[in-house]
Amino acid sequence: LSILIFNVLLNLYLIPRYSLMGAAWTTLISEILLVVVYYIYANKVSKISLNLKPAALSILAGAISAYLGYIIYQSFNLHFIVPLVIMLTIFFALGALFKTFSIKELASLIRS
Repeated sequence: LSILIFNVLLNLYLIPRYSLMGAAWTTLISEILLVVVYYIYANKVSKISLNLKPAALSILAGAISAYLGYIIYQSFNLHFIVPLVIMLTIFFALGALFKTFSIKELASLIRS
């Protein structure tokens, strides 16, 4: 519930100033917080050590692609769909580079 409230408040602050990118950054920050909270809770409840490397690398890929998409959006004044496609391409390329998923998994996602 606290992350939901944080998300709404940050959206109220960032969306008027940064439009779609404000919403994107709010979502990214909220999701990172949610992962951290779930990780802490899972460790307390299950006493099982979780491997956070794939999640951390996915978050890093998301942050890099969001930042580059924002730069492209601001620099070239394009319709928001173009930077969005570029951001998704960068995200999946970084995901493959960081090996957070396999090329087979990406291909099956595209086919479905």
